[in-house]
Amino acid sequence: ARLRSVIDTVSSLAVVQKSRSFGGSEVKDPLSSLPSIRKELERSGRLLSFEGFCLDERLPDPSHTSKDTALILYTSGTTGRSKGAVLSHGNIVSNIQAAASRFAVDSRMHTLSILPINHVFEQVCGLLLPLSVGGTVSFAESLKKLGENLVEVRPSFFTGVPALYRLFHDRIMKNVRGQKLSRLLFSLPLARRLVVSRVKRNFAGGTMFISGGAALDPEIAKGLMSLGFRIFQGYGVTETSPVISAECPGRSRLGSVGPILDGVEVKIDGAGEDGVGEILVRGPNVMQGYFKNPSATEEVMTDGWYHTGDLGRLDDEGFLFVCGRVRNLIVTPNGKNVYPEEVEIELLKSSFIAEAMVYGHKIDAVSEEVHALIYPCQEHLHDYERSCNTGPLAEADVEALIRNEVLKACKGLADYKLVKKFTLRQDEFPKTTTRKIKRFAVEADVSIG
Repeated sequence: ARLRSVIDTVSSLAVVQKSRSFGGSEVKDPLSSLPSIRKELERSGRLLSFEGFCLDERLPDPSHTSKDTALILYTSGTTGRSKGAVLSHGNIVSNIQAAASRFAVDSRMHTLSILPINHVFEQVCGLLLPLSVGGTVSFAESLKKLGENLVEVRPSFFTGVPALYRLFHDRIMKNVRGQKLSRLLFSLPLARRLVVSRVKRNFAGGTMFISGGAALDPEIAKGLMSLGFRIFQGYGVTETSPVISAECPGRSRLGSVGPILDGVEVKIDGAGEDGVGEILVRGPNVMQGYFKNPSATEEVMTDGWYHTGDLGRLDDEGFLFVCGRVRNLIVTPNGKNVYPEEVEIELLKSSFIAEAMVYGHKIDAVSEEVHALIYPCQEHLHDYERSCNTGPLAEADVEALIRNEVLKACKGLADYKLVKKFTLRQDEFPKTTTRKIKRFAVEADVSIG
């Protein structure tokens, strides 16, 4: 088991039980931000350690109310400065109850935890939800041993992020190719049924896989479903405890993040002709505010509505579709809106592109061009060198190869969404613990805009 996760789990539950709030932050938060977080918690009397705790100590009956603070979760996400989202016991409980109803879970629920426990998605859906219904939580040993742990544990419920599901998909398909099943053979019904049967037998058949934290590529979702995975997408943010919407068996739609949870309200603010606008949320799951930061709280709260900063739309049947971030929106010279996340999903379909960040390059005061930063997949480049007997590729050769891949990946997009220029990175992008690119850090390192 991952000792750090077990310690984090026990400490968070123990502190909440003692009617104190638990302060969590990204393990990879810049060290420079930790002293300020510590000082905030110390001044408030909320910073606790294991000193003074005794295993034999009898904990008093809980005396907190639904309005008392349960968690203070510090998250910078992809935007920079850390802010502590204050979540009450009522916030957390309301979200657990709504999620339990949506996923129809009971005491037979068994999860396998792989995400950091300080991440609210994992803490609520991967830990507190199963415990609330009398279920069981197991901890994966490591990402490397995750496949082995899935076979061993056979969880009924698993929470992951899109990068993890892409890894599942790519590894399975690589194994299929390694067994010398050609694309043609694999497309035959009998051969596909054999592969699906093996995947189900090993680990995927009885597990409900939930994807959150970022957009899941619909093609990856379709690929996994064709292999026997029961995979559903959800949407939420730390400030909403976190789940806002989620798919479930019988209520799913490819590309959507599902219907809104019971008890939660969503409206689309400033919707354009395409129905896309900012996603606003109101309900018992919305945070109390940012810890000791009233100005930041006022920026995102209006009459009880939380401004997520995400763009999306609701269809006629109440399914929510998330398009991207307000701050990332690119406005082209002809006034068209481009959602970088949509273009990134297309780029990542190329096996030669490991990571990509699409952004708007300013060409005048009001408009931008679509540009991209790309980190090539080193494994596929090496495979290409071996298969073509080229020897190490020169930088110009890599750039030409990637340019061709960009053109192929974007051929299904409208002209105004096409990548006009790209730059290759030599290293991976800095990322959060849920594998999202830290755009603010990249923008600070390079000249963007």
